[in-house]
Amino acid sequence: MFRRMYDYLTDNKLLLSVVHWVYFLLNVTLSVRLLRHYEVRPKLLLGLLLALWAVMNIKDFVLHLIFGVTSSQSIEWIMVLDQLLVPFCTMFIMEVLNPRSTTWLKCALYLSPFVVLIAAYIWTYSLMVLNLIVLVTVLYAIGLGVACYYYRRKVDEHNRKVAFLSYVSLVAICIVWLFSCVQPCIANDILYFVVSGLLWCLVTYVVENVYPVEASAEKAADDDRLNVVEDQVSAGDVATDSYPFAEKLEHLMTERRLYLDAAISEAELARLVGTNRSYLSEYFNKVCLTSFTDYINAFRVQHAERFMAENPQVSLEEVAVNSGFNSTSTFRRVFTKKHGVTPSVYRQSLSKRP
Repeated sequence: MFRRMYDYLTDNKLLLSVVHWVYFLLNVTLSVRLLRHYEVRPKLLLGLLLALWAVMNIKDFVLHLIFGVTSSQSIEWIMVLDQLLVPFCTMFIMEVLNPRSTTWLKCALYLSPFVVLIAAYIWTYSLMVLNLIVLVTVLYAIGLGVACYYYRRKVDEHNRKVAFLSYVSLVAICIVWLFSCVQPCIANDILYFVVSGLLWCLVTYVVENVYPVEASAEKAADDDRLNVVEDQVSAGDVATDSYPFAEKLEHLMTERRLYLDAAISEAELARLVGTNRSYLSEYFNKVCLTSFTDYINAFRVQHAERFMAENPQVSLEEVAVNSGFNSTSTFRRVFTKKHGVTPSVYRQSLSKRP
């Protein structure tokens, strides 16, 4: 039965075309979905990678039309041009392992060996150049594996999961791709499209969950509320005429640092400033343009920023408790809302500053 199915797939060019274009549309869909949140770098780089992958699908289709699916010329050109995907894969994984490290210079350095070698192959059609391209690809793969091992304890759990999954998925895709090039037939091409498509869906799903929308698209709205509070904390801009307790509230926050009390409630805060809960809530909504929770958390995040800068070796659990958060998960969520990155990534960026 499996032999008959294999023979059917091997001879069915129409099925290959259908699978090919479904795979192309899948890459386009995933790319557009990720690029909507381009301000999150991992999503931007993965979206660009999948967009380039879609372009390579068109290239494959054109080469199949010109030379045929199993011709040696078609396979050689596919092998050569597909290597342009390798530096983009490298950029994506390195950005996950070392957030905000991707620069235009690094992108140029990642791309330059492949651009030079592919240009040399187009000029010479030399088998030696083709072998050099494959060798550079293998070296990049080994280098990424070493980087994943090196950074395994330097990144938080979420980034580590994304990097590991992406690397394993890319290795698996490359193995299936190489198999389809060494044993060219329609069935192996379909196998490549199916395996590659499923793995890219998995990687995209994990990236979207690790880097949620609230840390990107909704971040601006959260920043507006938090920044209003922070501006008032810095400048003392409060409506003391309409809300006479405002000055006392500022004193409790800045001098007594009441926000460090994880059990503080709006009712308790209202009692301490000498007003009722409804009046205090009105003050937060109309003057601060925020809620009680966001108001308190803005102070806590500021405190956490200072605490991490002064104590780079402490754990995130200690930072959260010291800053008034009742759990590490709440601290991570609130901190990520403001900065767009996790506390671990933020602390790494502090260590790189001169």
